[in-house]
Formats: sequence, C-alpha cells, structure tokens
Amino acid sequence: MGINSILSPIQNELQTVEVRLRDAVRVDFEPLSNVFESLIGSGGKRIRPALAILATRFYPTDPDKALTLAVTLELVHAATLIHDDLIDRSPLRRGSPTISSRWSGTATVLAGDFLLARAADIAATIGNFRVMSIFAKTLMDICEGEIRQDFGGAHWPPIANSTTATSTVRRRRSSPRRPKAARS
Repeated sequence: MGINSILSPIQNELQTVEVRLRDAVRVDFEPLSNVFESLIGSGGKRIRPALAILATRFYPTDPDKALTLAVTLELVHAATLIHDDLIDRSPLRRGSPTISSRWSGTATVLAGDFLLARAADIAATIGNFRVMSIFAKTLMDICEGEIRQDFGGAHWPPIANSTTATSTVRRRRSSPRRPKAARS
C-alpha cells in the first residue's frame, strides 16, 4: 500500500489545504509573497496536513476547523524549513535556491517568523484556548530544539564537559541574581 492509496480518501481536503496555503502566504510585500509562493508551490508530501485530516476519521470534529489546523501545521513546517536552511547554510531546497541564499540572515529569520505568526493567527480563528496553548508550546519546543542543536546537541550540559557544565549550571541556579547595574 503506497502513500497515494492512503491519501486518496482525503484528496478533496488536501486540495482545499493547498488553496488555503496559497491564500495564507499572499502578502502585500511582493518579495516576501514571491518567496512564500515559491516555497509552498515547490510541493512536498503534505504529510502533516494529511495526518491531521486523517485523524478526524477517528474522532469526529468540525471539518473546517480540521482543515484550518492542517494549514497551520504546514505553515509551521515551512517556517522551520526556512530557519533550518539558514542554520544549515543550505543553498538549495527541492532544487530551488533557499531564501537564506538570496536574502540576509535577518530577513530570512523574519520571513520564517512571519510564517509562524501567520500560522498562529490562523490557528486563533478556531477560538479554542487549548489549541492555542498546544500551538504555543509546540513553537517553544521547536525553538528550544533549534537552540539546543546550535549549542551542539539535544543534551545540555554537553557530555564532553558534563561535570564542569553541571556544576556551573547548579551554581547559576542557586546563586541570587544581581541587578544589571551591579553586574560587571
């Protein structure tokens, strides 16, 4: 059984997700709109939206809200790709130049952040505080994971110097914080 046969029962929903994704990335600033449209238009398997839609087959829900969340999942994924390409200094994604290979690092980060904000804005239309809390925690987990990766891996303190790093972290936690003016 291939991926196409698994996704065939939800093709109409996935087409709706595509239309909504393209609407979501249209912005007034043409350079930004162009790179978003290129990223979304480059395809991808849309596994995240597909899983969100398929999950509704096991738990009844409002189909429009499910499609809305499916769109937000793909926007978050696209934002992480933008950030990852910058962090990894990737010149190409799916055979096309990455945003980070054409724009400054600052503009690239802001483009990814814009997609995260757009996803949050769209998710908020559902009007469910639990969904927004899960969404916010997911974004924090993604950011923390990227920062950990930048610091050398998922384990902190680093394994190579774990004794020194652990005692330093413990000292910092137990020592009282001094006001900024008192710090040297």
